[in-house]
Amino acid sequence: MGRQVQDVQFQEPILVNWKMIDDKILPTHLTNPSENDSTLIKKFRPLEIYKFADALDICLMIIGTVSSFASGACLPLLLVVYQQVTDALVNYGKLQYIEQMGLQNLSQLSCENGGFDMPNNTTSPIQSIKNVVKWYVVLGFLSIFFYTIGFSAYMLSAERQIRRIRFHLFRNILYQDMSYFDILGGKGKLTNMLIDDLLKMKEGVGDKVADFISLLARMVGCLVFAFVKGWKLTLVILTAAPLIVLVFNLTIKFSIKYAKKQIEAYAKANTIAQEVLTGIRIVTAFNGQKKEQDRYAASLSEIPLIGIKKGIVQGLCQIFSNVATGVVFTAALGYGQYLIKTECHAYSAGVLVVIFIACLNTTWCLNQLVPNLEKFSDATASSSFIFNIISTKSKIDASRTYEGEKPSSLKGEIQLKNVTFTYPARLGQPVLQNVNITIPSGKTVALVGHSGCGKSTTLALINRMYDPDFGEVLLDGQDIRQLNIEWLRSHIGYVGQEPVLFSGSIEDNIRMGKPHATEDEVVQAAKMANAHEFILELPEGYRTSAKGMLAGGQKQRIAIARAIISNPQILLLDEATSALDNRNTKIVQDALNQASKGRTTIIVAHRITTIRDADIILVFDNGNVIECGTHIELMQIENGIYRTLATQPDQEEDTNEKQQPSTNSSLTPIRQRSLSSLQEIPLNDDDVKEKNPEKLSHFSFHTPFLIKLLKLNSPEKLYLIVGSLCAILYGCVEPVVGLIYSMIYGLLANPNLEIQSLRTQNLSLGILGIYVFAGIVQFLSTVTFAKAGEALTLRMRLFTFEAMLRREISWFDDEKNSVGSLITRLSTDTAALRNLAGTRMNVLFSSLGALIFAFTVAFMTGWKLALV
Repeated sequence: MGRQVQDVQFQEPILVNWKMIDDKILPTHLTNPSENDSTLIKKFRPLEIYKFADALDICLMIIGTVSSFASGACLPLLLVVYQQVTDALVNYGKLQYIEQMGLQNLSQLSCENGGFDMPNNTTSPIQSIKNVVKWYVVLGFLSIFFYTIGFSAYMLSAERQIRRIRFHLFRNILYQDMSYFDILGGKGKLTNMLIDDLLKMKEGVGDKVADFISLLARMVGCLVFAFVKGWKLTLVILTAAPLIVLVFNLTIKFSIKYAKKQIEAYAKANTIAQEVLTGIRIVTAFNGQKKEQDRYAASLSEIPLIGIKKGIVQGLCQIFSNVATGVVFTAALGYGQYLIKTECHAYSAGVLVVIFIACLNTTWCLNQLVPNLEKFSDATASSSFIFNIISTKSKIDASRTYEGEKPSSLKGEIQLKNVTFTYPARLGQPVLQNVNITIPSGKTVALVGHSGCGKSTTLALINRMYDPDFGEVLLDGQDIRQLNIEWLRSHIGYVGQEPVLFSGSIEDNIRMGKPHATEDEVVQAAKMANAHEFILELPEGYRTSAKGMLAGGQKQRIAIARAIISNPQILLLDEATSALDNRNTKIVQDALNQASKGRTTIIVAHRITTIRDADIILVFDNGNVIECGTHIELMQIENGIYRTLATQPDQEEDTNEKQQPSTNSSLTPIRQRSLSSLQEIPLNDDDVKEKNPEKLSHFSFHTPFLIKLLKLNSPEKLYLIVGSLCAILYGCVEPVVGLIYSMIYGLLANPNLEIQSLRTQNLSLGILGIYVFAGIVQFLSTVTFAKAGEALTLRMRLFTFEAMLRREISWFDDEKNSVGSLITRLSTDTAALRNLAGTRMNVLFSSLGALIFAFTVAFMTGWKLALV
């Protein structure tokens, strides 16, 4: 007889604790969450980004470091040559001045008499230039050669490291227990890490490192050279260096802060995109494209503002750097004139000029380090998330194949003793409360009850997707926590409500249940699952793509074949027919009945008709087993839950329809279909016509790429115009500074101290004005291009997502258009456009301005030399 199970007193469970650290979900698995919190996550250190580098990577990075350093060190060596050329040119001017003045007593102009250091007449200035100018070519060639080696070495090392990190990240994600994914709340964050964050890490450990080292070597070399040549003047010039370093540190701090916010926002957007693209048939069937577009747009709405804030921080840093440079050089020019007058033996014109150039290059390198530091900050923020996942060890880790017992035999008897369980995502809401059940070996046991009563949770505990908070799950009398996880799951077959098939052929999908299965074993499993006949009717038989247009019943039978190919002793069926119409339910149920023979089978069912013949039926309610018995016994319990479920109208309707199965499954009432079954309805191309096909014409290959890019960015044309003009003006700053240095040569060759003092004041004010102007235009160009770049990224993401949703359903069946590849397009391709329309566009126009202005001045000053 069926019996009602008495309620038991519920004991408050010890909940599995989880912790949010730096927006990262980490399991503590501790009764007291405060215990060992320090061991959960260490403070991330920048050098840890290289923790996955092997010996070859280290060798490559050493080669890259040495080569990049050598490339950067070539400039200080060029300054030695430049000093000799400067001294020769100034001496030439001095000799011309002496000849024009017809001076006989040159001692009057000597350093001791307040004049200047007299030139050495043993070697003519022209001959001095000829002797050293060849080193320009040699050092220039060496600089390019070493930089190429450094760039290539770091790029190769980065590719190897990222490939390794991607493997470990994906592997560790796969081996996390289900609690981790419950808390995570969406696959978008993980997708974002596998695409966006790894791309940022690659930039942070690749060619940008070579740039950084080259700039650093150049900066340090110039600094050392300046101190050796004249420490007094160098100290004056570098008085603002500590303040500049402080501002740079603040810039890095805020950049990392905003980079993390962008990562979180993009992760949310990727979660939405993945949900929509995975269920594209459902979205299309319910005309939900516009709604999903709006939802996706809302998730991206905050990202442009974050990017603009980051651009403002960097722009303010550049303003300060430029203004500080102008102030320091203004003071240093006057002090340099004084040193030439009072210490002319130590401070010649050439020494003064090369110290200026060395210090100018030092500050320029500091300024250029900001974009590289931005990449490092992005990479550091991304790697902290990634390494936290890699270092998070799951309590239920199937990768540890050496742990746990592997019994030599298995009967298949399952017991749950006083099991209490609560999902970590819903603490305080227990799903199972002191459950005690016994499932005999070789029997078919059905679990029924209202939604959310704990049926599927019971299967998850048996398959050790979770561990109970209280109690034990026993297999043949042994706690499954003592068993090897891989061994345990290899003896359990599982078929879920939604048939999940992976890329590859049908044969590959079936073989996933037993990787080394022979072709005969694959065919035999398909026959047991009633799938062999329809597979042979497919164009390529077992080699047909499993991602093609298979019906729901066909997919489910392939999933059954995958579950039973390893001949498991235990079979778990979680509402395996609830997503099917009655015709397919009958076919799949026959396959399940055949697959269940000789195994311990546990069935979670919604339709009572599918479990009438079960040996034992367990009725769940509010996390407890309330009734137990066979179908006939349970139907005799007055006011019993099972009897109530069995006599509901929808169950009777299932029975009636089963007596008259439809020959066309598409005629089954939609109200009986799950959302999953809607995905199998073929849609006509006319139902998904592109509403605005002209938008896609913007991407025609007949239009140059830059023109297309500017068209897409046309709503921000004002920002682009202002940014381009400011970038061009900023590019003109360096050539203007070069003109000022040419004036310094003439100034130093003139012995008239009054004229020198007046011109020094004028040049000082000119230098200060130029650098203030440079800071303002660089700030404006950085902020405006940040605005334009973020707007373009947002627009491209929305346009691309909209274009995907307008596609006909057959387009998504192409393996090239899988969900993963589409998410990659949304993430990486649009991110590349952001860089192109932002930082790179800024550099492009700045370089263009410098090139045009420099060539104009050069040709106006001496076209013959400019042509050479």
